[in-house]
Amino acid sequence: MVDEALAATMNDCAIDFPSGNSEVEATGLETLPSGRYRRTAVGGGTFRAGVQTTCRTRFRPGVNPGR
Repeated sequence: MVDEALAATMNDCAIDFPSGNSEVEATGLETLPSGRYRRTAVGGGTFRAGVQTTCRTRFRPGVNPGR
């Protein structure tokens, strides 16, 4: 979820960057400590995301290599 001020930058992050290229660096965003979790939050200058989501892996289903 993003507000209007960040919409264009988030669209830029959707570009198919080559492997190893950081969309965070390319768009001028920066990472910030998120507090409760070890992952980082996304920010940029005076911007701080109003909403953050975090995922936790509960299980990894097996993948059939023949699929």
